[in-house]
Parts: sequence; C-alpha cells; structure tokens
Amino acid sequence: MGAWTDIQADIPDFLEDRSDALVAKIPRIVRLAELRITRECPIAALHDESSATMAVGSRLLDRPSTAVAIRYVSMLIPGTGVRQLKARSSDWILQYWPDADATDVPKYWASFDAADLIVAPTPDEAYAVTIGYRKPPETLSASNEDNALGTYHYDLLLWACCVEGATFLIDDRRQGMIDRYEAKYQGAKQALLANERMTLVDHFSQTRADER
Repeated sequence: MGAWTDIQADIPDFLEDRSDALVAKIPRIVRLAELRITRECPIAALHDESSATMAVGSRLLDRPSTAVAIRYVSMLIPGTGVRQLKARSSDWILQYWPDADATDVPKYWASFDAADLIVAPTPDEAYAVTIGYRKPPETLSASNEDNALGTYHYDLLLWACCVEGATFLIDDRRQGMIDRYEAKYQGAKQALLANERMTLVDHFSQTRADER
C-alpha cells in the first residue's frame, strides 16, 4: 500500500461522499492538488534547474517545459561572475526597457507567457543562464503508488485534495467543506513554510560557524 491507495479511501471519507461520480474524479482531483502545492510551496524535492544561453538581441528566454513556478534566473557574466536577475512583472519590464533593439547587460526577468520568460535589458552577449524552478511530481496513480508529496507531505496533499474535491459536490455542504479543508490546507502550508524558514536559519548558522 502507498499514498495512492490511501488517498483513494481518504478523499471520499473526508468529503462524506462515496458516490461513483466522485470516485471517478479522484485522479483529476489529485493532479489539481499536486499542481497547486507545486505552485505555492517551496518543497525541495520539487526543485529542478535548467541551463540555457541567451541570444544576442533577443529578450525572450525559453521557459522550462515542466516549470510550474520559476524561482530564480541567474546569469554568468564573463570576467565578473554570477548575477542573480531580479524578478519583476512583464508589464514592468516592458515599461523599463521599451526598445527591444537596444542592448545591455540584463538585470531583470519576468514570466512573459506560457512558453517564454522575458529579460531586460535585451542581452548584448550570449550569456549562460541557469533557471531554477519547481516542477510537479509524477502524479499518484495505480502505476505510481507514491511520490514526494504522498511520502513526506501527505497531510498537505490530502487537504489540498479535499478542497479540490469539495468543488465537485453539488449539495448544500459544498461551501462548508471548501472552507473547512482550505483552513486545514493553509495550516499545513504554514507549518511547512515555518519549517523551511528554520532550515534556512540552521543552514546559515552552520555556515557561519564553519567560516570561523
């Protein structure tokens, strides 16, 4: 038994609905929950990186195809070192650097559309870049009983599934269920974020101690 077996039993139990209609929607409910968690939660197991090279005179950069949330864009400047580009909105980028043909060393990035990121200024050299992002896990299914969320963050996954599943209810319990499990999801998410902050503090403290 694994998380997939557990979640198939738990969603109907917590939503108090064991109808065939709800059970048939469980794969979709689980995937929507996995995608939401990937967007909102900095879980290390969901982190990935890709490398690319900017094209001189082009301010668009391919977005990694599996990226749900972009975490950072870093750029190697020859003879200088690595620069972390600052995140901005695409509207801000277009106002800051309206002339796409004018080139300089990039300082900022933004999500532009589903396929591209945009940088500003427009690159004046073919800079090597690293894009850090979160990608969803392989979804739970009969052929994939466990993933990182099911193994290490089952409560977070369960409450997110209950929120998604409650939207399919058609009786007068619907909004109450959504509110109840949204609160549980937010509580689990805040606990995860607090733990991530403590991990960063511990890592920083250990790094400072090692430097002494």
